[in-house]
Amino acid sequence: MEHSSWVVIASSNMSPLGVIPELDLCLFGGLTSAGWLRSPSDMKNLIKEYVYRFDNVCFPDLVAQIPNAAGERMLCHYHENLVLWDGMSLEFVLAFEALLEEGTIGLLRVDREVALRAHAFHRKTGLEYPTALRIQKYAELRWLPTLICRT
Repeated sequence: MEHSSWVVIASSNMSPLGVIPELDLCLFGGLTSAGWLRSPSDMKNLIKEYVYRFDNVCFPDLVAQIPNAAGERMLCHYHENLVLWDGMSLEFVLAFEALLEEGTIGLLRVDREVALRAHAFHRKTGLEYPTALRIQKYAELRWLPTLICRT
């Protein structure tokens, strides 16, 4: 059995990313007239379509553009203390993880300054954790700055 390198954990001290703006429904399919996703595969399809259209996107941008993506979950590397992003719904994280495991999308590790510029529109400071300098186990939570890219 293949071991997943991503772990989903709940975080009770996170605030939501805010109101999700309306999507251009001509660009994205799979939505009902009320904006709710019809099935779990719709979440995967929306994530894939957005990443393939724009490439090298940041988590806040992706979460803001996908309906029902905001929540109280965080996505971590399997070392658990390496946080990729927080403030996501369980459905979003599971769909995102499935796309990673399929090799449909990938993560591009970037330095903190590059990530902060990409996140500037959504959050001024990124995550409030110290930055991970490398992929390893840490005693406390560390942010691993990444961008999401097509493969």
